[in-house]
Amino acid sequence: MTISRERIIITLIWVLLVAATISSNRISVGALSNLSGAIILGIAAIKIMLIFYYFMELNHAPKKFLLIAIAWLSIVCAMVIAPILAI
Repeated sequence: MTISRERIIITLIWVLLVAATISSNRISVGALSNLSGAIILGIAAIKIMLIFYYFMELNHAPKKFLLIAIAWLSIVCAMVIAPILAI
């Protein structure tokens, strides 16, 4: 039985997502500061992009859909992180 390359990649991405979730949790256990909040939101943005690209299969979709997803994520992240860093 051979395991396909795509299945290995999806499994590795899943492990990376779990590790990022654990990292966010560990950061949030300590004293929360503006910087740690921004780091947690940055990790969340990376997780969202990985989900868009691999699990929602935007890597196989036309490039305009990937660009729309990146633009949306950038706008949302900027709107959420800007007030946190301004304090």
